[in-house]
Amino acid sequence: MRSILRPSVSHLEPGSRQAFTMGGTGFTWLVNGIPGGNRRVGTVSPGGEYSSPARPERGEVLIEARSSGQVPGRFWATVLFDSFSPFYLCQVFWDRKGEGTGYISTAHSICTDGDDRLLIVDTNSSKILRFTCGGEFLGEVGSGKGSEPGQLDGPRDAKVGPSGEIYVSDGNNGRIQVFDRDGHYLRSWARKGKGEAELLRPHALDLAPDGSVFVVDVDNSKVVAYDGEGRLLRIWGRPGTGPGEFLAPHGLAVDPNGDVFVSEYFGRVQKFTPEGQWLISFANPCREGQRTHGDYRYHAMNSDPWGNVYLMARDSLNDMANSVDKYNNNGDLVTRLRTGPGGRQLMCEAAAVNQAGTLFVADSSREYAGATVFVPC
Repeated sequence: MRSILRPSVSHLEPGSRQAFTMGGTGFTWLVNGIPGGNRRVGTVSPGGEYSSPARPERGEVLIEARSSGQVPGRFWATVLFDSFSPFYLCQVFWDRKGEGTGYISTAHSICTDGDDRLLIVDTNSSKILRFTCGGEFLGEVGSGKGSEPGQLDGPRDAKVGPSGEIYVSDGNNGRIQVFDRDGHYLRSWARKGKGEAELLRPHALDLAPDGSVFVVDVDNSKVVAYDGEGRLLRIWGRPGTGPGEFLAPHGLAVDPNGDVFVSEYFGRVQKFTPEGQWLISFANPCREGQRTHGDYRYHAMNSDPWGNVYLMARDSLNDMANSVDKYNNNGDLVTRLRTGPGGRQLMCEAAAVNQAGTLFVADSSREYAGATVFVPC
């Protein structure tokens, strides 16, 4: 087991203090990424004691212990000021449901690029569309539906690398494709199948800090890691319900340490080292007895720059009510978002977070398809 920053979650009153502890010495302490913190977000002493501001600006604060001599090098804990709950404000919703250029059939996945533009993956129409944060259509990625290089068939997910390259899990073609920042084809790898290095239904993918590409394969119950050029690095997983085994894995996210989170559709998240060593399982609520997996269904997940992960959850005991469930890096629930504009129930398929902490939710139903935007408060 790996050491964690304790307590993992603290509920504080403004102007109060909390001591945090971490095994070992030589850590740099930060508050919201600021060494030592400041008057706006609170301060933390060299020994890990946090002093919260008298008037917090936001309801959530991240305490971090950072080490240059340990692997991993970053550890996080969460401070919550409950008077701010639910910690996010719905800012805007935009709808582009329809057919034809610039319109979406279903918003299956969403990601941001370095210029805060959004990419929405439309699986049903085999398109990836680019929008401004406000919903203005900017163009498409790729060259239409098909199986030729640059064409897409049932894409599931997309992520943008530091240089602007766009990585896509091309689901029905069983491959990964890479496009430049303007959406032009660059390269691809893998093929459809059940072989060790083949992909039967690649769903989520994410990029690690070192440039590695991690892909989760639903039907082969495995995680596959490649370098940025498509060379195979490692594979782990098999069908099952034990640690390191998968039951319909759908979501995948990589944190700033390179650790890999995998969500299973039938209600569990597992955290692994970059090499595939199992660390913890969480997000597995079960109201009746000790059944394997829980009462939630998890379609997708995403991470942010502070080690948090966001699960697109459906409550199977509550008419499949949708929510975005935010967990911290240690697997503790931070908050749950259920409603969008005007109190409308979210129909969340996926989410993305930018450097400012703005949360973009792919919000899609039979009547609409677009994005709901939340800002932290």
